Amino acid sequence: MEGVPERLEGRAVARSVASMAAEVEMGSVRLAVESELSGGSGASPLALIAAGLASCEAIMASMVAEKLGVSARVAVEARLEFSLGEGLVGGVVVYRFSGVDRDLAEKIVELVERSCPVYNTLSKAAVLGREIIVE
Repeated sequence: MEGVPERLEGRAVARSVASMAAEVEMGSVRLAVESELSGGSGASPLALIAAGLASCEAIMASMVAEKLGVSARVAVEARLEFSLGEGLVGGVVVYRFSGVDRDLAEKIVELVERSCPVYNTLSKAAVLGREIIVE
């Protein structure tokens, strides 16, 4: 994508605070994280992976729409499934668009999937389905 550096970096530091909990620092953001196995309802490592995918796709979709000269609003939900010992085994990404028609929404998603580094990383590990909803 024009104007975007070829290489980007993601960085986070985590410190354990209990047997199933950590504090994660991402730039100026600090976040309490707990294992999915703890039975808690807070942020978890696997939810953070889904959040990374959903947020990257939403940002990229906005960037692509802007490059195409349209004002689209998009919400992205990532539902990922993991297996202990295997990692990512599948998932689906749901895109909800308003302000564009179905053909343009599909074009935006195709361009996003080609360029999003998080999607590209995860789609190499497992098949990620897609659902596009135009409201």
